[in-house]
Amino acid sequence: MQNLLAVNAPPEVVWNQLQSVDQISGHKGLLMTIGLPVPVRCTMDGDGVGARRTCYFESGHIEERVTDWNPPNLMRFEITDFDVPGRPWLSFKDASYELRQENGQTVIVRTTTIISRLSPAFYWRPLEKLGVETEHEYLFEELKRRLNGVK
Repeated sequence: MQNLLAVNAPPEVVWNQLQSVDQISGHKGLLMTIGLPVPVRCTMDGDGVGARRTCYFESGHIEERVTDWNPPNLMRFEITDFDVPGRPWLSFKDASYELRQENGQTVIVRTTTIISRLSPAFYWRPLEKLGVETEHEYLFEELKRRLNGVK
């Protein structure tokens, strides 16, 4: 599942902001208010392929290992562990950030791959997509706030 964001900042600045985020805060929409996990910060241990990144939520965390590292264009992670509550039917496979320049802006493509055990899939997929997109948008809101005015 993908979300896109265009920002007025160079890819190198965006890249640095995506690696570690000491505090994530923003408007919690309805889904986060009623139980969707809320991210609060991400840390990065090292850089390059094999580096570890941990994203912490109000309850739980997701651990990632870098599988692709091409600054400032692509950062891809394999999800190695997670204990985000409330989702026994859902697993996380991988995630990535792709950055590209378009019309003088940096476009960020955030992708998350999930594995669902709910059926029928055609019924649940739109709700799962909405949940992932809500979390992406929450992260993007923080990123926009941090990049505001950075050139």
